Amino acid sequence: MIESHVETLPPIEVIDQVGSTNAELKRLGRGDAPHGTALRANVQTAGRGQRSHTWVSPKGGLYLSVLIRPNVPGEALPALPVALALGALGALREMGCPRVRLKWPNDIVVEHRKVAGILTELVSGGDGVFAVFGIGVNMEPPAMPDDFDEADALLPAGLRDELSPTAQMPSLDELAERIRLSILNAVTWWTEAYGRVGGRAALPKLATRAVGVEVDRWAEDPVRGGAEGPLASLLAPYNASLAFVGEKVRMVAIDGGEVARGTFLGVDGYGHALVAHADGSVEMHDAADVSLRPDSL
Repeated sequence: MIESHVETLPPIEVIDQVGSTNAELKRLGRGDAPHGTALRANVQTAGRGQRSHTWVSPKGGLYLSVLIRPNVPGEALPALPVALALGALGALREMGCPRVRLKWPNDIVVEHRKVAGILTELVSGGDGVFAVFGIGVNMEPPAMPDDFDEADALLPAGLRDELSPTAQMPSLDELAERIRLSILNAVTWWTEAYGRVGGRAALPKLATRAVGVEVDRWAEDPVRGGAEGPLASLLAPYNASLAFVGEKVRMVAIDGGEVARGTFLGVDGYGHALVAHADGSVEMHDAADVSLRPDSL
C-alpha cells in the first residue's frame, strides 16, 4: 500500500500540449516550485528519452514529469534515478501489471516489449541540485514511425494488454497520481536509509512494498547485492527487478555498433552493467556509452 502524501502535494497540472514536460518542469524547478510538483501533458511534441532519443508521444499516453528536491549529499545522487525507477515500477505492479520489469538502465518492459520510458535529469539550480523525473507510459501500443528498426529497439506494448485479468484500466489522472506518490515514497525511504547508514544498508520497505519481489538471493551476493558505491543500498531490489538477467545480451554503442555480447549478470554498486563471457571474464559497461539489447532481437 502506498503511503499518502496527497494532502501536502500541489495538484498535478494538466496541459494539452507541450514540447517536453521535463523541460517545462526544469524551468519551474529553477524557481520556487516545491518538491513533488508535477506536470502531465496530453501530447508531447519534443519528448526525449535516454541519450536524447525521441519519444513517440501521441495523444492517449501518459506523459508525466515530477520535480524532486533530494535531501542527500552529492555523492549519493547517482542512486536517485534507480530509486525513482523502482518507485515507478512498484506503482505499475500495484495497479495490476505484475510482469513489468526494468530494462537497464531504467526503461520498463514486459518480456521483450517496452511499456514505459523513463528519463531522470539532475539540474543545478540556485539552491543546489534538483531532479526532474519523466515517464511516458503507453496506455495502448502506439503506431510506430516508418523508420522504426525492430532490430535496434524493443517493440512497444500497451498497459491495457499487460494488466492482469482482474485489474481495472486506470485513467490517466489516476495513473499519474499513483506513480507520483510511489516515486516520492521511494525517495523518502531511500533518503531515510542513507541518513541512517550512509547508503550502505538494504531497504526492506522499498524491496517489499514498492517493488514486490524476492531479493534475498541478491542481498547476499558480494558483487550484485552488497557492493560498495552509491547504488549499494538499492542493489538488491534493483537487480531483482531487472529484465534479461541470466540471458544472452548485446551491448550496443551510441552509433549502433555492437560493443560486446555475453550473459547479463546484473548491475554493480556504481551502476555498471556486468556482462560475462564464455572464458569466464566479466566486463563492466556504463549507461552513458552503451545500451542493452536481448540477443534475440
